[in-house]
Amino acid sequence: MVGADVEITVHSMTIVIDGFCKRGEVDKAKDLMEEMVTKGIEPNVVTYNTLINGFCMKGMVDEALRLKTVMEQKSSKPDVVTYNTIAIGLCKLKRYKEAKSWLFTMIKRGLNHNVVTLIGNLDEAKKLFEEMEKRGVRPNDVTYSVLIDRYFKKGNLEEAKRLFEEMEKMGVRPNAVTYGALIDGYSKKGNLEEAKGLFVEMEKMGVGPDTITYNALIDGYGKKGELKEVKRLFEEMEKKGVRPDTITYNALIDGYGKKWNFVEANRLFVEMEKVGFKPNLVTYCALIGGHCKKGNLKEAKWLFELMEKRGVSPNIATYNALIDGYFRKGNLNEANRLFEEMGEKGVRPNTITYTTLIDGHDKKWNLKEANRLFEEMEKRGVSPNTITYTALIDGRNKKGNLKEARRLFEEMEKRGVEAQLNLIRKEMQEHTYRCAAEVKKMVEDVQIEAHYLDMVEREAA
Repeated sequence: MVGADVEITVHSMTIVIDGFCKRGEVDKAKDLMEEMVTKGIEPNVVTYNTLINGFCMKGMVDEALRLKTVMEQKSSKPDVVTYNTIAIGLCKLKRYKEAKSWLFTMIKRGLNHNVVTLIGNLDEAKKLFEEMEKRGVRPNDVTYSVLIDRYFKKGNLEEAKRLFEEMEKMGVRPNAVTYGALIDGYSKKGNLEEAKGLFVEMEKMGVGPDTITYNALIDGYGKKGELKEVKRLFEEMEKKGVRPDTITYNALIDGYGKKWNFVEANRLFVEMEKVGFKPNLVTYCALIGGHCKKGNLKEAKWLFELMEKRGVSPNIATYNALIDGYFRKGNLNEANRLFEEMGEKGVRPNTITYTTLIDGHDKKWNLKEANRLFEEMEKRGVSPNTITYTALIDGRNKKGNLKEARRLFEEMEKRGVEAQLNLIRKEMQEHTYRCAAEVKKMVEDVQIEAHYLDMVEREAA
């Protein structure tokens, strides 16, 4: 495997093994390690850790465990990296109990320098964090960052902020990952003032913002429609030598698309390819979704065809955007064709798909088809939501079928679909009052007409 003119050392062989592992060719990496041994070159801890990491990245944790045993037999003592790598591999396979056991075995062996791995879901991670503190294992910046990120993803901003303050009190200096987790969390919640404050703070603390940090802010401001700030941040990151990535461009394109600035969105789409970033599913969905809402179905269809030509498979969000767009334009045939195509391509419709179709057919007075779709979604185990029922009830109200509207409303209540119930009650009451008012007016008109005819007859007599 290794050429005769190559100087064989542990260092050079480890580099080659690492290259194979990064390409996912762990079998070749394993063969090369065996070749090392046959040539009388003993792998060191770094070599073993490199291959163990390769196995774990491929989900071959049991193979990694066997290699760790070989490592010990060869008198190469596993270190913190070995244990953490295996623990992370076990976590990826959701073998949390084993991962926890590995971490505390590491602690017992005196490898206590700041355990970096948290495992399982948030509750499991919190328990481990507390247990670490009880055992005198001091959490480091990465440990705090992971836990802060998980609290934000669960929507618990207060606990995330409390941990951030705690780590500072404990003398653990927040890093770019910590700030990134906080800034991303606040940006996703729409709290951009807090996110920007943390961004300023991290720079004052000498922690340089990275691509992830800028992406979080660009995405947050883009969703708020503050495109001037989006543009400023993008220009700033380039000036500071922070290289944008596909996620950056996707956030920019989505932001401009939401404001229907397709000239800039399209320019960024072309630019990202020029600088070496391949548009992905998120990119196409952002553009297609924006064009559909604007009614630019010609452009949306062109992008849809382009993504398929380039091997990017559309997902449920792509189809939902197009189906909604065609219904808005009144093109039921194309919307129905796309719905059929979804089934042919194995893309399973969801609540949004069915609700869009039901609402579209109701608005076109195709109540029979709307009913059929409603029955179909239930048979397929797709749960209707408040919007689905609202569309159905609205269609019955407009047709004057109050009995069926009432039945659907009661069915919705039984199913526990609570959102907007008061609004629907109000709409139904208003419709009933309108009908009653119309009936009353008709009676009054008839009475007036009868009175008028009576007067005419009297005059004629």
